[in-house]
Amino acid sequence: MIFNIPLNDIDEALLHGLVGTLEDRQIEFKEVLPSRNPNHIIEKFLKPISAMANTLGGDVLFGVREARNSDGHTVANAIVGIAGGDPDDVVQRLENLIRTSVDPRIVGHTIRPVRLNTGSFVLSEYPRAGMPLT
Repeated sequence: MIFNIPLNDIDEALLHGLVGTLEDRQIEFKEVLPSRNPNHIIEKFLKPISAMANTLGGDVLFGVREARNSDGHTVANAIVGIAGGDPDDVVQRLENLIRTSVDPRIVGHTIRPVRLNTGSFVLSEYPRAGMPLT
């Protein structure tokens, strides 16, 4: 799992090493960012972030294609990245969504873009267990 690795140590090689990793309560893979549709934002972004912050903590990675393995479990299938757009703008949009849409508020989470050699990026969202809620 990457939630035990310091934020600045996460790089493209580590991300590629996640291919084949099972998704579970502490790691979730998403190929695309949440759309601007309110239902999509709630289901695909806010619920997983809030759930992790309120339980064991973990990582949500955007830009990772998922698939089912032979046992029917969801696994990371490929590191595809998110193409186009400014990662800083995307981080700001997602942080604003968390700040204005989750009650009680999640304090101290981190979103970090990890640049890939293709020019795209993967976003790592880190809701930690036992995060202060206000």
